[in-house]
Amino acid sequence: MSTNDSKLHDRCIFCKIANLQYPETRILYQNEEFVVFRDIRPAADHHYLVVTKQHIKDPKNLKGDDLELLERLVATGETVLKNAGGKSEEARFGFHWPPFTSVKHLHLHVIAPVTSMTFMSRLIFREGSYWFVTANWMINRLKSMRNEKTEIPPNSRSSLENT
Repeated sequence: MSTNDSKLHDRCIFCKIANLQYPETRILYQNEEFVVFRDIRPAADHHYLVVTKQHIKDPKNLKGDDLELLERLVATGETVLKNAGGKSEEARFGFHWPPFTSVKHLHLHVIAPVTSMTFMSRLIFREGSYWFVTANWMINRLKSMRNEKTEIPPNSRSSLENT
């Protein structure tokens, strides 16, 4: 899931922000895994980006083993939103899907309230579109990947039983 290309990290704006090398960006929250800051083009009153400190290219690169990471990413976004006075039930949590990403570093958009989004913002962060997927959709995708990985194909069970 991670990218070990140091040249990429040197050029990645989110890697720089996560490593506190971009002092213009006000960090709202950070822990050992994530940093959270405001989107520079907010779609609503609350528009935060939850960014992994480890360089992960995009949500499409996540695998079933990354389910807990994704769940912690979402929980972090929910906590920051709540602490800022927003409500999760009025929010949209999601990711731009490649190739529709402006920064090639995994980041969760936390946008609230959805009702305050402009027409253009509703298009850009549209659920069920080719370019934006919800956090719940991603969680279900990783769960199904994990289930596929752990399932034993029916024709191999008999060979396992005979050993």
